[in-house]
Amino acid sequence: MAQADSNTVTAFLTLQGVWLHDPTDPAGTAAQYLHGGTGRTDSPALDSTELQFVGRTLPVFEFGEARAEQIRTTVQVPHGADWATQVAALETVAASRRVWCYRDNRGRKAFGQILIQETDQQWGTQVDVTVNRADFTEAV
Repeated sequence: MAQADSNTVTAFLTLQGVWLHDPTDPAGTAAQYLHGGTGRTDSPALDSTELQFVGRTLPVFEFGEARAEQIRTTVQVPHGADWATQVAALETVAASRRVWCYRDNRGRKAFGQILIQETDQQWGTQVDVTVNRADFTEAV
């Protein structure tokens, strides 16, 4: 049997808006929210314990190995033919009890639990999306 060499290819992905998909079925679950990503924030936090000792004015901190990271963004789903379908899809993602992949146009890629909060607007629905990052290894 002949041995084959393969070349390494480097590519860059340019996304618009926010994308969510189940990492075990990306082709079957990928959803794009074009009006997503407004007000995006990253919140990394290290695990620590604050200790206050007699004789010390300020506390002492002990740090552990754990950390928590959140990505928060707002997705706008305007009224239209697919408004109800898009809102229902976000509700399904949040209720799925699974780890999802979040990607956005700023190059962020995170696996985690998706939480949502919906607010009715005159133009449609504003959905605040929180991604609680999870320790997850993507199978290729």
